[in-house]
Amino acid sequence: MNNKGFTLVELLVTIILVGVLGAIAYTTVINVYDASKKKNEDIFIGRLSNVIDDYIALYHDDYNYSYYKESVKETGTVSVSRSDLVSLDKLGEKKLVNLPIINPRNKNTCGGDFYIYKDSDYVFCFSIILDCLEKDDKLVTNCQFEVD
Repeated sequence: MNNKGFTLVELLVTIILVGVLGAIAYTTVINVYDASKKKNEDIFIGRLSNVIDDYIALYHDDYNYSYYKESVKETGTVSVSRSDLVSLDKLGEKKLVNLPIINPRNKNTCGGDFYIYKDSDYVFCFSIILDCLEKDDKLVTNCQFEVD
């Protein structure tokens, strides 16, 4: 008898091993893809925050701070802030960003308004809720700069 070929068992084991390795590779690639999309969204949030920071730095004298808010902190001190409501479209009007603002992760258009406020320490801050984000926390806040 001539034994020049593979047996059926050898072929089945080979096919099963290739299938298991393919499944592992597929899940790894999907995880890397999802992580890269999340990182891309984080970069998008950072860039949008920088644009809003630039807007505040350039146009902070134009605000009338028509909204007034007073809050009591846990320490018992009272924090007083005055804020303005600004539309994201204003960033496009000032040529700071191209409109529409689109989240690269899910291709959803970001819209809405953001609050610019100055707290009792005269530090300019902004707060925005981005409904176009996929993550659970859609609130983006920055209070790390002062404007002269």
